[in-house]
Amino acid sequence: MTNVAVQSGLWTDPRTWRDGKVPGEGARVVIPETLSVRLDALRDAAALDWVRVDGRLSFAPDADTALALRTLVVTEHGRVTIGSVSDPVRPHVKARLLFAPREARDRKADPFDLGGGLISHGIVEMVGARKTPHRQAETPLRRGTRRIDFAEPVVGWQAGDRLLVPGTDAFNDEDDVATVASVSGDGRSVELERPLAFDHPSRGNLRVPVGNLTRNVELRSIRSAPTGARAHVMVMHVQTGSVFDGVGFFDLGRTDTRRAHTVPEIGPDGETKPGSDSNTIGRYAVHFHVLSGARRHVPPHIVRNSVVVDSPKYGIVNHGAHVLAEDNVTFRIAGSHIVAENGSEIGAFRRNMAVRSAGSSEHILESRMSIYDFGHGGHGLWLQSGGVEVTDNWSAGHAGAGIFSMGMEFREHGRVVHFDARNAEPSPFVDEHGLIRTMDVSFHMARNTVAASAKVSRSGITRSIPPIGS
Repeated sequence: MTNVAVQSGLWTDPRTWRDGKVPGEGARVVIPETLSVRLDALRDAAALDWVRVDGRLSFAPDADTALALRTLVVTEHGRVTIGSVSDPVRPHVKARLLFAPREARDRKADPFDLGGGLISHGIVEMVGARKTPHRQAETPLRRGTRRIDFAEPVVGWQAGDRLLVPGTDAFNDEDDVATVASVSGDGRSVELERPLAFDHPSRGNLRVPVGNLTRNVELRSIRSAPTGARAHVMVMHVQTGSVFDGVGFFDLGRTDTRRAHTVPEIGPDGETKPGSDSNTIGRYAVHFHVLSGARRHVPPHIVRNSVVVDSPKYGIVNHGAHVLAEDNVTFRIAGSHIVAENGSEIGAFRRNMAVRSAGSSEHILESRMSIYDFGHGGHGLWLQSGGVEVTDNWSAGHAGAGIFSMGMEFREHGRVVHFDARNAEPSPFVDEHGLIRTMDVSFHMARNTVAASAKVSRSGITRSIPPIGS
């Protein structure tokens, strides 16, 4: 470390830091247990190397704030707060975490390729201003449309917000991304700076939703290319406590769906074996990496009313955890947008809007089955079992299935993953150890709509659909 907090206080106050030295370019910062530091200004001109939070780091909710750094680590007793449920970031200000590219890959200091992004073993709470995530339009969404009407008011939309109108053509990318020029006083209509470029036809009572891609809390990679320059967000091995509500995640994730993932291996010299980190598994945009042990009586991690844009493999990932992902908008995620990764997960994916995936152009099941690399084909929602409730989602523009439920045996660290029967309704498939095979877990799926995707799969059964179906 180069800078350590010696008392609670403001980040910009020299008295907060040992020797009166406020952290600057390339700093390595520690906030010890029992101390609380508040960021009260823009600190984005020079990127820190890393910040380790053993105590508390918070952002002022009523002022524009930004912190540029390469890696932010929250340890077991640490806490990072950027707005809270009781005191969210105010609508008229913006709070940003900006992740600078790592310098040359250090295979000795970081053999598992974890650095670069937000890695938390503690508590992370980020709550931005309230905003309607998406709303079905009453107006026919035709080419040339500049005014969009809604049956109910939208909340928090304002001039400058970016809106997503998903394409419904099964063969072409016809997503419109438009900027709001103005919002009516009653919130029931918006004017766009430019007219829509494409037709977005509805069918019957299925109306195309309009999503809002703007949030006033942002986590962003400063540089999105090459892929290795990107940051990732990982909440590791903690069962509860993290809340992301009203947060934008932009240009995050560096695992690439176009290539098979790799697992870093450590050689006898303590360094990463060459090539084993060429496409490291698990470096996704928003990743709850708990592996196993989810318990339904423990409150879930929450991702709500948030936005994930442009990730090279996965968007929001529940890996063996209890996660509630609801009312989110995900856009241009190459592999799968919202994922239950190993089959032991619980929670719910509700009212999310998942739009556009390019996929790997490889066969879903056969091309990477031996290394358990799934969900790379381009999907809205991907589930390894039925343990997560899937309701009221809109999934559009995917190279593969809009919704895919696998249920196939999944191996992790040499062991077969099972579902804990204590998290399920009574089942005839429970073995003597209180476990259920992932393929035998009952699931709840209702009122989901898929548009302009290659196929829909439910419980391993696929069928072709027209451009819009439900």
